[in-house]
Amino acid sequence: LIAGVEDLQVLLGLDADGDNDVERFVHADDPALAILDPADPAFVDGAQVVAVRMWLMFRADKPEQGFVDANLYDYADVDNLTPNDAFRRVLVNRTVLLRNARG
Repeated sequence: LIAGVEDLQVLLGLDADGDNDVERFVHADDPALAILDPADPAFVDGAQVVAVRMWLMFRADKPEQGFVDANLYDYADVDNLTPNDAFRRVLVNRTVLLRNARG
């Protein structure tokens, strides 16, 4: 665990047609990932996960008197989050291409 991490969101970049480009980002439990399972009827030969998109929301350990976090946060599948509390936050994101997954 990392102190101060309030939220972690991860989406997988799915290449559904084997061209090494991300067609869409999905959650790990998304039914679209069935195309990666050779035992599934939806299997697509050559489909793979070629990228990962991550968001980390860091929150201060202690509230700050006189401060109100009225920011609107929209990220991953989190929509319209407005904490309205006294904790400072920082949202960071990164998209990582998985070069070893590419052909």
